[in-house]
Amino acid sequence: MAIPKTMKALVAYGKDEYKLELNYPTPECGPDDIIIKTEACGICAGDVKASHPVARFWGGDGMPGYCEPPFVPGHEVLGEIVAIGE
Repeated sequence: MAIPKTMKALVAYGKDEYKLELNYPTPECGPDDIIIKTEACGICAGDVKASHPVARFWGGDGMPGYCEPPFVPGHEVLGEIVAIGE
């Protein structure tokens, strides 16, 4: 299966800035990665918390953040593996 150059994605640009992108660049498959063509996606509590200004995700209240925008949230997916790294 050919991997398209772009994909549809909900992208987090900041703690209060989420945007649906219709032509977001498809990630490259690195040596330790797989690329999955998503067929279904669920939302988990972490995704909901990241969509709010929670210090654990974005930093603040003396805590370092671990979200580095822009990023595509979500990890509860079902799909077809289309590329495998080394």
